[in-house]
Amino acid sequence: MDSLGFDKKHIMDENHDVNLKSARQYIKNAKISVTKVIEGEEFENYYGDKGATYVNITKNLIRTSFPKKEFNPGTDRILDTVNKHLKEKE
Repeated sequence: MDSLGFDKKHIMDENHDVNLKSARQYIKNAKISVTKVIEGEEFENYYGDKGATYVNITKNLIRTSFPKKEFNPGTDRILDTVNKHLKEKE
C-alpha cells in the first residue's frame, strides 16, 4: 500500500476533502471491496465505515477517495447489511 500513487488533482477536482493518509486508512479499514474493469484497466474499490478509496490496480494509483458523508443511499445500505452480518457472527 505504501507504493500507491495518489491522484491529488482528480480528488481535488471532485471536491473530495481527502488526503493520502485518509485514503490509505479507508483501504486499511475497508469492510468490503469490489473489483471492476473499465476500458481495460482494473480497479479495486474499498468501502468502510468512514470512507471509500478507489485504486487503479493497473497503474498502482489511488484514483479517488472520499468520506462517508459522500456515500449515496445504496452504498450506505450495503454497508449496513455487511455490518449487520458481521455483528451476527460475533
